[in-house]
Amino acid sequence: MQQAWQSYLKDSVKLSDAMTDSVLAIRMQYRPQMREIFTDQSSSTSDKQTKMENLRKEMEEHYKAAGLTDDQIHTIHEHEDAMRARRSGGGR
Repeated sequence: MQQAWQSYLKDSVKLSDAMTDSVLAIRMQYRPQMREIFTDQSSSTSDKQTKMENLRKEMEEHYKAAGLTDDQIHTIHEHEDAMRARRSGGGR
């Protein structure tokens, strides 16, 4: 999975090796929190969506600090959304 993301970031988002490493590190940093939100059986779907959106905004700030443009961040989010839709069977 990490290798696929690395290829995507380099080929589709056109990031340098250093920026690719930064994005992957940021994703790894937030992965445990995302997993916790996703597996929290006590939260409603709406609560989970709100929590995930807040994490996504935090990640955006880290991406911007790493030097990504708004367009690059948007491209990453589109890819994440497409992957999420495929995992859930086609979307919302």
